Amino acid sequence: MRISPKPRVFVRSISSQSIYGGGFNMELNQELMIGSVYARDAIHSLYGGQRGLRISTPKAAPVVLLFARKSCDFKVRHGVDCGSPEGEHSCALPEDELPIAHTASAELAPYVSDPEEGWRDDGFYHFRGEKHVQFLRGNRAVRDHARDGKLLLLFEETTRSEGRQAWRFIGSMECAGYYFAQASAGRMAIMFRLAPVHAIDRLRKNSHELVLHSVLAERCALDFLNSRHGAIAASAESTRPGHHSNAWKWSSDCALIQRYALDRAFGFCESCGKPSPFSDPDGEPYLEPHYMLRPYDSGVDPVHGIAACCPECHRMIHDAWNGRSHDVALARKIALLERSVDRGDFLAVTAAVIRNAEGKVLLTQRGHGALAGKWEFPGGKIEPGETLEACLAREIREELNLDIADIRPLVSSFYQYDDSAVRLFGLSANAVGNQLELREHISKAWVWPHELESYDLASADLPIAAVAARLL
Repeated sequence: MRISPKPRVFVRSISSQSIYGGGFNMELNQELMIGSVYARDAIHSLYGGQRGLRISTPKAAPVVLLFARKSCDFKVRHGVDCGSPEGEHSCALPEDELPIAHTASAELAPYVSDPEEGWRDDGFYHFRGEKHVQFLRGNRAVRDHARDGKLLLLFEETTRSEGRQAWRFIGSMECAGYYFAQASAGRMAIMFRLAPVHAIDRLRKNSHELVLHSVLAERCALDFLNSRHGAIAASAESTRPGHHSNAWKWSSDCALIQRYALDRAFGFCESCGKPSPFSDPDGEPYLEPHYMLRPYDSGVDPVHGIAACCPECHRMIHDAWNGRSHDVALARKIALLERSVDRGDFLAVTAAVIRNAEGKVLLTQRGHGALAGKWEFPGGKIEPGETLEACLAREIREELNLDIADIRPLVSSFYQYDDSAVRLFGLSANAVGNQLELREHISKAWVWPHELESYDLASADLPIAAVAARLL
């Protein structure tokens, strides 16, 4: 068997120079890499890390390298005859690598006897941790790799060639749980359940449950609250030591959380605020789930750890030199939004960029409340069960006695006030007629789009004004 002298670089869409502050650039071509065989020295020469351990943690790359032996139970490793000729038992491990029982472990998880490494009927790859039954060093790195922003790269021992050890690349993995395995002679080990990080992509693409409906005509902007409880429950499941009994459950929980992020975004990129740039084959707005502060986009994260982004923002976060700063800003925004929902002070509001026949845009001035004297785009709070289009038409009729037509998505923004958090949906519209009546505001002004930012606008309206000045 020919051993590749040097593995190709293979961590998808990561530039650690931009995200992790190093000079280590990596790209993944999974189709070419999975199944390839490499010498271990070549792997370490590229990524670094400890050369003699099952779990290697390079300092210069956001990865954890896992080296699995051929499937072999603990009885064989303890010297029980397995049918191999004496001296040719290539999967035997040295005595000091055997796990030692640790009864004082504070972790609680299921355990089994005589575990084997490799793929199981539950759909996971079962990988044995280091010899100590504690979450230190390598074991901790595997368990907490997602939180640490690192990717698990799994290699499996294969046949030897020319006296050298060979390692086959199994793929990039996600830790989906663990359990304790008890072997003979009182020895124990931590067994990690690993799932391919891109298994969720196939499930999401094939799942009819994830289809988004028309943003303006059919869905309410508050519908995401209906799926929030299920998404929180799915992410909470991942905090238990022995979570996800099979790979399908893991993938289903991933899909549930991704669906929630897409519902919450409501067709608007949660990073830049722009509407999705195109529709999918079903005619629905296209956005991509993004796992914030992770080097890959898969797994079961809390609802505040995932966002829905347009393809441009998604690629920029992963690949641009300043992608890390954009990712941190996005994480802060989503955390504030989710916290406001928990507190009960979240508001979803529409704002109309109304144009008249001349092309001028309507601004109205508040006369009371905390924002008295500020100029804003007219609109109002979205009621439960109300679409963006219905809400905007109702609010403009109530506030201005004006009918509007040709309502289109423009941009969304999020702003944290002292007493509330506001998700503002900016929509463009055309005025029907020239007459309007101020019922809630003290003044109005028709201004050219490039003049909008010269007015003393409410903070949440500033991003809408910037987009309107550029596009209208």
